[in-house]
Amino acid sequence: KIILIHNNVYSMKYIIDILQKNNIDFYENIYSYKDFYRKDYSNFLYFGKFLFETQNINQKEYRFRYVNPKDVFVRYNPKLCGIYRNESLESSIILGLYIKKWILSDKHIDNYWESFGYFYGGPLCYGLANFIYNEAVKNDLKEFIFVARDGYVIEKIFNFLQQQFKTNIKTEYIYASRALKVLSKIDLNSNHLPWDDKISSLFDLCTKALDDFKKYQGKSISKKIQLDLLKQYSDKINYLSSKIEKSFVKYIKKYSFKQNKIGLFDFVTFEFSSLNILQSVLKKKFFYAYYFYIIPNSKNFFLSNIANAQSYSTIFFKNHLIGEFLVTAPELPISFIKDGKINRMDNIHEQYKVEIYKIISQFELEFSKDLILTFGDFRIFFRSDEVVRIINYFIDNIDYKDRYYFKDIYHSENSAHTKYVRIFNQCASATDSVRNSLSYRIGLRIMQSKTLKKILTLPFSLINIIYQDYIDKKIKSELEVKNINFKIPKVEEHDFIEGKKNKQHLAYQLGECFLKHPILFIFYFVNIYIKWKK
Repeated sequence: KIILIHNNVYSMKYIIDILQKNNIDFYENIYSYKDFYRKDYSNFLYFGKFLFETQNINQKEYRFRYVNPKDVFVRYNPKLCGIYRNESLESSIILGLYIKKWILSDKHIDNYWESFGYFYGGPLCYGLANFIYNEAVKNDLKEFIFVARDGYVIEKIFNFLQQQFKTNIKTEYIYASRALKVLSKIDLNSNHLPWDDKISSLFDLCTKALDDFKKYQGKSISKKIQLDLLKQYSDKINYLSSKIEKSFVKYIKKYSFKQNKIGLFDFVTFEFSSLNILQSVLKKKFFYAYYFYIIPNSKNFFLSNIANAQSYSTIFFKNHLIGEFLVTAPELPISFIKDGKINRMDNIHEQYKVEIYKIISQFELEFSKDLILTFGDFRIFFRSDEVVRIINYFIDNIDYKDRYYFKDIYHSENSAHTKYVRIFNQCASATDSVRNSLSYRIGLRIMQSKTLKKILTLPFSLINIIYQDYIDKKIKSELEVKNINFKIPKVEEHDFIEGKKNKQHLAYQLGECFLKHPILFIFYFVNIYIKWKK
């Protein structure tokens, strides 16, 4: 039997009308708290006794057990509940949808990336897609370009919204990457050459596209030599650039854009490469461009040069790489389009991200489907600062489990996808943690005292080691206050077995003993050595 209780905020008739409107008629009965008060059961836990009386249940055959689903969820998902704020509608919706998914999954979601994609990526992608959709409708746009790879999931959610709200905006998923701009637009003889990274990116791209450069692939070459080689083969590079431009023009024209104004979605970092590339082909078109700005707060001076201060959010990700990771596509990046063929960049970092993002994107889309199915024609808007706050909560509270899953996730820093950085810096290994400890460093210095000079300077060395450790800990504690990511997990959280094994090292044991018994250390020294030797 299913029995409902309501808390008297609305009348019984109003509650029943809402249930009937939503075809909820599978409950046995509905009670209000007033029913409890009449029976003097002021405490909800006594509802069992009230239930037994009203339903004529035999108390010898059945017993009442009170289980609060919220308490069970909090016990299994304490970190996720940390996003909740009473004034945040976004956090309530996100938690509500996730709890529903958790219950339907038999209260167990064991795939890390499924949970991560649904809970963090889902709200971000929905928020972006919903904002863009509303802007497209407001500006009466009939055609919309989603730039690869950033627009992959956003386009799909955009079309979910179209299906729900009965609109018919033509959408296209188009490749217009920064690599295309590097290859198609560069003057090697200009006095205003782009920054070094772009020269390096052009050189790396040429090693893949030109036979004359293939012998340099994978080799470490100075920026000056790279530039000299690029100038030396400038004719061939210009010819390649011309072919790529023609291929791109042919590629874009097959989409047959008919409208004079076209919407566009992409990420923006330092330059608007996709817009520049598309404008060079679709010269007579007017673009309504919507950008997801992902550079950290310290870089916002650039955007303020081209946008009104009130036209973009001043809330930024504490780790901007997480934004790029959450909004991308399960496909390899492209280097160029030549002779109608899309050439992709393939390496171990990108391959791994593709496999992971297949899972993440699946559940980002599931989040939007669940939200639209739940609210129907009732429009739900997510505020950008609230979505960023929720993701920043994850960044601030990253734990060793998160670090384990993110340890092989890298982000490319350049157009050629040859320079990579980890999205989250890894903590030291168990071995490093032990060897950086004060106990180990003191013990190691004691063991190194094998000459008269080392013995005489030992007290001063130990004082210096202890003082440096004090300074390091003070700096570390101040950093932890600013960002919890600076907190280093215990050795056991890296690898319990490895940590325990490293603590058996003689240097660690001597140092630990010295810190505990600095005065009587000399009397313990021999016993520790004999025990260690055995």
